[in-house]
Amino acid sequence: MIENPELWVERVYKAGASSITFHLEATTDPVLLARKIKSFEGERGGGGCFCAVAIKPDTQISEIPSDLFPLLDMILVMTVEPGFGGQKLLKSCIEKVAELRSHCKLDKLIQVDGGVDESNVEMLKAAGANVIVAGSSIFNSPNPQSTIALFKQI
Repeated sequence: MIENPELWVERVYKAGASSITFHLEATTDPVLLARKIKSFEGERGGGGCFCAVAIKPDTQISEIPSDLFPLLDMILVMTVEPGFGGQKLLKSCIEKVAELRSHCKLDKLIQVDGGVDESNVEMLKAAGANVIVAGSSIFNSPNPQSTIALFKQI
């Protein structure tokens, strides 16, 4: 999470990024920022730049501007407060994922990041998440390969 992401997205794209995720809370005009990211499409002659927005646990779905949704390829629901690994997933975020999936139907990817482990990944999937980020649960696992295999299976 960086402040003023609009100052950095072009440099990040030119450095080779094909996907840019910005935090809703870090910009004053998320629609303008998403339009800028989407404007990179075709500059490299490929499929363009993937655009996603991240929201913190306390951010409500209603705070995402309705005119932002059509510009997004993915919405990332932070399921812990951003800052450091090893936190426990906030159960209220599972409901947020379900609300977001209901709002977006099947046309958007919904990613979850923070506290994802074997005890909650099925609930997150059932709620509508279809992209997971798992750090500590893999790196602290006695058998990371089996943990990854389990996540892939689910």
